[in-house]
Amino acid sequence: MPEASVSFAGNLTDDPEVRHAEGGVARATLRVAVSGRSRDSEPSFFTVIVWRDQAEHAAESLAKGSRVVVVGRLQQRSWT
Repeated sequence: MPEASVSFAGNLTDDPEVRHAEGGVARATLRVAVSGRSRDSEPSFFTVIVWRDQAEHAAESLAKGSRVVVVGRLQQRSWT
């Protein structure tokens, strides 16, 4: 499946979680809740992965509830 370019705004559901790979490369995981256009619609939840310096910066400057704008590539995975 080809990757699609996406952008959305939402709020973090948790503090960013940073881990370092064996080579010392930082990787931050963010969970973002995006509300629908109407009050009755259910929110959508996305897991966002940020790498290297951007991961370190996200961990230092963002916290649960922070408003974020995400621009990147969408990778959709499914499993059973």
